Amino acid sequence: LVSPSLSIERSEVVNHPVSDHLPVAMEIVLPDEVYLAGSGGSAIGTALPRQPNNTRSAKRAS
Repeated sequence: LVSPSLSIERSEVVNHPVSDHLPVAMEIVLPDEVYLAGSGGSAIGTALPRQPNNTRSAKRAS
């Protein structure tokens, strides 16, 4: 199952029996609002939401 904001680029069954089911591998396309932190353009990394250019400063308690 994938959310409507993700699209499946490629999928395949991995021939590695884990139980009585075979795992499925999927290559997905992330929305533009998501980037992979620390990946340097690689697909390996942790997906995080993009930070807006105008970040709000936290209000201090008086």
